[in-house]
Amino acid sequence: QPTALQMSATDTVVRRRFCVYCLPVFCALLIAYIRAPEKGVAQCLSNADAETGPTGFSFMQHGSHVLATGHHPARAALVSASYGGRAVQTVLPQCPEDMRCVLYSDRAVARSNGWLVSVEPYHAKAEHLWPKLNSGGRHSWNKIRNTHVRNLMAAKFYKMNMFRLPELKSIDVILWHDADYKRDWFHSHGSFADRLHHQLKGFPLVIEKHPLRSTVSSELEPAIGRALTNTGYTAAAHDIKEAYKHQKIRGFTDTVGLYHCGRYLLNSSSPEIRSAFLAWWHEVQDFSFRDQISFPYIMQHFKLPVRVLEPLQLWKVVAGSHDDTPTTHQPHTQHTPNRHQTHRTQTTKQARNTHGTSTIHDVDDDDYDYDDDTAVDDNSNINSNSNSN
Repeated sequence: QPTALQMSATDTVVRRRFCVYCLPVFCALLIAYIRAPEKGVAQCLSNADAETGPTGFSFMQHGSHVLATGHHPARAALVSASYGGRAVQTVLPQCPEDMRCVLYSDRAVARSNGWLVSVEPYHAKAEHLWPKLNSGGRHSWNKIRNTHVRNLMAAKFYKMNMFRLPELKSIDVILWHDADYKRDWFHSHGSFADRLHHQLKGFPLVIEKHPLRSTVSSELEPAIGRALTNTGYTAAAHDIKEAYKHQKIRGFTDTVGLYHCGRYLLNSSSPEIRSAFLAWWHEVQDFSFRDQISFPYIMQHFKLPVRVLEPLQLWKVVAGSHDDTPTTHQPHTQHTPNRHQTHRTQTTKQARNTHGTSTIHDVDDDDYDYDDDTAVDDNSNINSNSNSN
């Protein structure tokens, strides 16, 4: 018979083996259970499409009616991004019941009102999650040294790659809007999602003309000024001029118009859109973060069939304040420059007559500025000698 001392020694060995082999497993399971999202909370799995990599979770604020509960799945999405503090809103507008509204940001909000507010830094992880997205150019994430440009490029990542992200999985129709809302998009007469689907009219992209200029060449100097003012990035002029030179060498004719890239409606299931937006993202990384400079080149290069609206019309047709508007159905293989000519005086006068008495917001000068740098932090005193990448 084993002695009491032997039995005690055996028990000690058993306890030690339990601690070594079983206790860590139990603790890991307990931690996983605690961290697991509750039913209905969106899980941000990074395998949203074929190009994704490892899986992960995003911590979000959310409203219950926009989550995928299986009863009323969202049929369209509204997406914005804000980094560094510019245009940040502590109280978001109410998300329509039939929509999924997503804000990608580096800070939380006081009241989300049905929005998913994702602070998961996909832009910083993109090189590992989606290697094809990283061009390695001067404005690729790991090469940016200017803080303002870094915030700007963070937001532009979502602007051009939102349909790859798990928050928008299974949603094809997406309205992108830079975070500086000047109008009330959220009180449509009838279904907001239905209006978005209707406005596509079979096209993969709906976008507005620029209200002041009609060519990229005419946008170069204004773009340089905006880049310097918003970011203090001293190489802005070099980058923008180099971008245009590169486009001309590649056959860009600069006859396809100029567009307001701060908001647009797209069908992300379109292979043409996915290919074009990937190329657009590479252009922005390789040359200039002023994306209005490269967008017309991308449209021409990919011969995108696009529904082009007159200036300031997208809000009207989506919000329901206008039944429909004259449009240019734009297959760029049959384009003539005059169809896109917009004179500043005439456009401004017409737009002010249309919107000046609006019960939502009066038109202000910024409506015609069409700045696409939503992500830059709100700092009006930028030193022109600040660091540049």
